[in-house]
Amino acid sequence: MTPLLPDASDDILAITGALRFEAGYTAARRGDSGTAWRHWDTARAMADQLPADYYHPVTSFSRAVMGAHAVTVAVELHAGGESVRQAAAV
Repeated sequence: MTPLLPDASDDILAITGALRFEAGYTAARRGDSGTAWRHWDTARAMADQLPADYYHPVTSFSRAVMGAHAVTVAVELHAGGESVRQAAAV
């Protein structure tokens, strides 16, 4: 993570987390599984730092959305079994 990010506001953390997820989504669309899940893991860690009821009004980034994002990454990677596991976990 960026050195100043631990001191960032919830809004900045959410925007950064949303961008990390989007980087993962892009990697998944390219078929780069390792990079896709690494970005998702980073975004998840950022989401976990947010208050449980936090929701960013522009990016929709929150703890709650990370499960759906995991399904999206798996679908884009054409990993049917993983998509089902992620959906069931949500």
